[in-house]
Amino acid sequence: MRVINGVNRDRFRLVAPESIAQLKQQLGLSGQPIYLTVGGIEPRKNSIALLQAFAEVLTDYPQAQLVIAGGATLLTINPIEILSLRRWRV
Repeated sequence: MRVINGVNRDRFRLVAPESIAQLKQQLGLSGQPIYLTVGGIEPRKNSIALLQAFAEVLTDYPQAQLVIAGGATLLTINPIEILSLRRWRV
């Protein structure tokens, strides 16, 4: 049996450290460590728990940064849904 690599190595390849540094500068990412979540802030993703956990990370790593990329946010959710989230405030 042969297992084929499921990753397109032409599309996903190592990037030069200077390119990473340039991208971080463009995005304003100077902290360490940097956490990334893909998707929006919404109830079904339990985003409130993510924000609460990140608040705890900041106590040990005050320079940490959280990047939330894409998707719907609490700003686009029905106001009734937002009211139901109030019990989960950070």
